[in-house]
Amino acid sequence: MANIPVSTYLLIKLSSRCNLSCTYCYWFRDSTVYETPKLLLSNVENLLVEKLKIHIEKHELKSFNCIFHGGEPMLFGIDRFTSLLNKLNEISSLTGCQIEYSITTNGVLINDEWAALFMKNSVRVAISIDGKNTVHDKYRKTLNGKDSHSQVIRGYNILVETGINPSIIAVCDPLSDAAETLNFFVDDLHCNSFDILPPDLNYSNEIIPISKYYIALFDSWYDNYFDKGVKVRFLVSLIRSVLGLETDTDSFGYGPLHTISLNTNGALEPNDVLRIGGNERTKTTANIETDSLDDVCSEPNWQEAYNSALKLCAQCESCKYNFACGGGHLSHRWSVENGYDNPSVYCEDLKQIFDHVWTRVSNDIFISQTTGDILLSDYLKTV
Repeated sequence: MANIPVSTYLLIKLSSRCNLSCTYCYWFRDSTVYETPKLLLSNVENLLVEKLKIHIEKHELKSFNCIFHGGEPMLFGIDRFTSLLNKLNEISSLTGCQIEYSITTNGVLINDEWAALFMKNSVRVAISIDGKNTVHDKYRKTLNGKDSHSQVIRGYNILVETGINPSIIAVCDPLSDAAETLNFFVDDLHCNSFDILPPDLNYSNEIIPISKYYIALFDSWYDNYFDKGVKVRFLVSLIRSVLGLETDTDSFGYGPLHTISLNTNGALEPNDVLRIGGNERTKTTANIETDSLDDVCSEPNWQEAYNSALKLCAQCESCKYNFACGGGHLSHRWSVENGYDNPSVYCEDLKQIFDHVWTRVSNDIFISQTTGDILLSDYLKTV
């Protein structure tokens, strides 16, 4: 416990349901999610505010991040969300701690009123858009099976018109045109900060290779957009990892996984993506009603996630990219037979991707003739 960093962010499940039915969604992979309350319980909301204030004061925190998630978090309703933000803003004023907000949404429910609320409270907004309608609507349908792309783009445009610069989170379709998706985000939506992630899968799933997609994506981005300030988080992290720098993603890079999630019933759990291995991977006895935010770090499943991210399997340990890759995302390492003691299901793909990225960026690295220091070209300094 002594070596575990103090949590400075919390993933808050405002809703455990969704108004879309995305075929690849990790959250509904285990049907036990339907046993939890649809929305964050009122008493849980009040306890969250109380326990967060205690946590901030105990650790004398100067900043804290609240990440609102679901399901679809906007199902929480604008009135309740406004009330929650007001309570959290009051904590910020009382403690002197800067509480920052972000929300990940499918964008369908965004209207002028929601956009104004986000703007007023400086809520960072990430919208799930997988690309053009032919890519997006392949997997992201409404509950009655209709396409959702037009509704999502409408919500995105409302945010932009309000003065918000939303980011985009996409899940890649490895069989689609990577450059086309990149061009759509940058040239059509004028978005300069987004992420394109591989599908969340483990050894129980059929895996479609992703190397061809990401190599094409990287080349298109590195050649056409990187020097224009366009940030694709996954790709920037690839460069940082091969250069031996820290990354801000769980997708790869050696380091602990110390996410804390709050569910609608008050349960405190580790990273919610681990649910792709089943509810038993994230289930704990910790609850906001009886425990502090620190207490969940003593739970077996939380400890397993934290420690497994730091303990690589033998195959990963002997790999030249062991530190840069870190075994890939922890959830992608799960198997019934070995738990997390496996390489990523994308292992061979990741090695090909790392090889390609290193080949490309190594041309922009120089060794000082006087000091022997590694120098980066202006092209790479922005990472």
